[in-house]
Amino acid sequence: MIDKPPMPRWNLRKANWFAFSKYVEENINRIKPETTNYIRYAKLLKTAAKKSISRGHRHSYTPCWMEECDVILNEYEKVGTEVNVNRLIGLLDEERRKGWLKAMDNLDFTHSSRESWSLLMKLGTAQPSYTESKVSPIDVSNILFKTSNIKPNKYEKTKIKYKYKTILDRCVERSEMMQDFNVADIEIALSLLKNGKAAGVDGVLPEFIKHIG
Repeated sequence: MIDKPPMPRWNLRKANWFAFSKYVEENINRIKPETTNYIRYAKLLKTAAKKSISRGHRHSYTPCWMEECDVILNEYEKVGTEVNVNRLIGLLDEERRKGWLKAMDNLDFTHSSRESWSLLMKLGTAQPSYTESKVSPIDVSNILFKTSNIKPNKYEKTKIKYKYKTILDRCVERSEMMQDFNVADIEIALSLLKNGKAAGVDGVLPEFIKHIG
């Protein structure tokens, strides 16, 4: 059996946000407000969360797994006989069979038809509508192959760069990303953050940002 790497799970209901904000305020002055220091900033938030929020990790889930399966698996890891393997597989098959019979007995199209039809659709009885695309995958691959092999000469490269620079110079700075922002803009952005959303690649939850201080 292969287990997934443990993913951090924060119990935000038992979070001590006062302690979280206090730790961040006491240590954030050590980090200069530069883009290159964002990793240190994210690490500071995680450290504050570890000190003020209960945490754990999501355990791997195996359908129909019971305590008896743990006993058989431990015996197999110690002895390594094929008998234990067959016992474990047979026990899991029997539990799956019981779960299937229970699901069939509980099918009710009068009171909970949504769950029943959902189960039937998962089994493949439903015929999903399928419309064939007008553009075939071969046509897309041919276009990508042709465009990827274009090798412009030095004159064409210089001409394209000059046109691009000319168009860029004529553009008006209308992008919101090019304008300065103030504290009020930051407060508005924080108010628009929604709780309960998953963390990004940096592992920072929206709740961490809202309770910085």
